[in-house]
Amino acid sequence: MNSQEQIKEYFDKLSETLGKHFGSYTNKELPFQKPEHEWLNYFYNSIAFRHIHLEYYKTNKICALHLTILPTPFFDYPILGFDMIALGDKITGLFFDITPTITEYKNLSEKLIILNKDIKSTKRALPEWADIFSENFVCVAPDTEELPIIFNTTVSYIVDYLSYSNLLLNKNVQSQNKYCLGQKKNEKTFKALTAEVGKENAQLFFDEYLFPEIK
Repeated sequence: MNSQEQIKEYFDKLSETLGKHFGSYTNKELPFQKPEHEWLNYFYNSIAFRHIHLEYYKTNKICALHLTILPTPFFDYPILGFDMIALGDKITGLFFDITPTITEYKNLSEKLIILNKDIKSTKRALPEWADIFSENFVCVAPDTEELPIIFNTTVSYIVDYLSYSNLLLNKNVQSQNKYCLGQKKNEKTFKALTAEVGKENAQLFFDEYLFPEIK
């Protein structure tokens, strides 16, 4: 298997991983794509994330795999980025980070610390603009033997990242619904509304206008 085929295999695995979490993707064909290049751009939708983009790009000289997951600005959650580059028949770079926005989630950042410690491949020098990433940014020239291990570990971290975002969102939903359900126990307000508009309309007003629960 050459480097381009390997990167395509990894692209397919990431697509499968994202599909399990977000469902189907939209493949956008760009107006400036050249027919001689293979260029796939998959986009996924989510309440928690404003931008989920998985890319595979291949020419005769370069092959790239790219993933960016950006949370909505109302969700204090890290940005996830993953890239893999091949020049000719050699994968020359693998880059991965879970970059905090406001709050640092130690359970996620500690995974990067462990991964960096375990990697035996040559670390790459960071470019000047790399100060946007976390201090645990993974930046390596992966050895052929170690590459599958690093990639599979990275995929497991992406799954953890997505699972934890679900957990946080579910807790927020439960907290809001608990508040709404509690408010609906106010019998005095409900009785006053019932006397004014009838029981059925009072219930509708409570459920849809005063204290709507998140379905």
